[in-house]
Amino acid sequence: MNSASTRQQYRLLLPLMLFEILLIAATLPLWSGSSSFPAIPLLKLFVAIPSGADAILTFLLVLNCTATFFLVLLSNGHSPQTSTSKIIAALTFALLTGGTLVLLNQHRLQPWHWLFLVLSLQCLILRPERQEFSQRLTIASIYIFAGLSRLGPEIDSGMSREVLTNLLSQSGLTTAIRNQQLMTFGCIGMTLTEILAGVLLLAPKWRRAGVILAMTAHVILLIALGPWGLNHNNAVLIWNIFFIVAVPLLFWKKPTPATLASEAPIASPSESWMALTMNCCIVAFPLLGLIGISDNWPSWQLYSPRPEVVRLFVSQNAVPLLPEQISEYIDDPPPLQPWCPIRMDRWSLEATRSPIYPEDRFQLGVVAAILPDTIADGDFRIMIESAAEPAWWRRTTREISSVKELDELRATMFFSSAVRLPN
Repeated sequence: MNSASTRQQYRLLLPLMLFEILLIAATLPLWSGSSSFPAIPLLKLFVAIPSGADAILTFLLVLNCTATFFLVLLSNGHSPQTSTSKIIAALTFALLTGGTLVLLNQHRLQPWHWLFLVLSLQCLILRPERQEFSQRLTIASIYIFAGLSRLGPEIDSGMSREVLTNLLSQSGLTTAIRNQQLMTFGCIGMTLTEILAGVLLLAPKWRRAGVILAMTAHVILLIALGPWGLNHNNAVLIWNIFFIVAVPLLFWKKPTPATLASEAPIASPSESWMALTMNCCIVAFPLLGLIGISDNWPSWQLYSPRPEVVRLFVSQNAVPLLPEQISEYIDDPPPLQPWCPIRMDRWSLEATRSPIYPEDRFQLGVVAAILPDTIADGDFRIMIESAAEPAWWRRTTREISSVKELDELRATMFFSSAVRLPN
């Protein structure tokens, strides 16, 4: 392998490392351990790790991402063997530190960081000729499963409707917003277009059409979600820009008869067991998410109405007992009612610059961190809304109003809902 082919082999690492650094910078409180928002480790044995370790690991992650970026960029100045070994070493440390940071706080399983971990692992364990296939399958699956997760009777609600409403408003077509049938068809069209983009990216002869369709969708999303639209946080905008860079890089190359022949099916006898396992997991994990087994974000359920929703209400009498740092996230109770809603989602966005992780175990851990030891049973209500799989649009609601019930439910969770104490 010559130096040029070394850079070609690892070309996706350039935007992957760059945007990982940018996204960490955009959500730095989530990584530095300095946020007031509770940290919930993925495994309970990490509860005792001091928060000071987060800043050290984050520094090492950024350092190794930077090293990987420049090693790939400058690989033509070294022998192929030296370049490859250095890239693998830096990427290995980046993957280890990135994975450890997730173990210390599952809130960091943001979709963009999960993608970073998956693509980095592919570069490390797959042979060069198999990396491109797995990378393409991974990126295409994001479009397909994100769209599939929004299919259902409520397809015209949630973020799809917000985006469409904003685009129509910016275009001066405000009267169209009141047309329910038009809005429904528009939301259906947006969802099916996303799925179609993923399918076209997987079809060698139609990849360029898929690239154009995907790029158009991301530009439209930047218009709708940017400062001139819904004004979402910077991480969402950077995530969309990453795809504008990465998708053409991976998919625009026109396939030749030779490259078409090299793209063997996933179950081809020539495929190594490791590549076969990786490719099966890329598809199986999101499929399990659609039936409520895998976590929502790692299953690419983005802007989906499927995830569990945990809401916390505290009686007006008990509000003075709550931690001072959440005082600005306590809403007034509705008229003639004593229950004050606690805006955990807004607290997450402002304290970590990231949306709250959409799993009940994580949000119940946040609830446990909020409720003081002195609060009495009956002075709070926890409403847990979850989907009835596979008919996810049929929602069930469970109410908890005692600490014992909360602790018993948290104890049943496979992954941890325990809270890491700050230094």
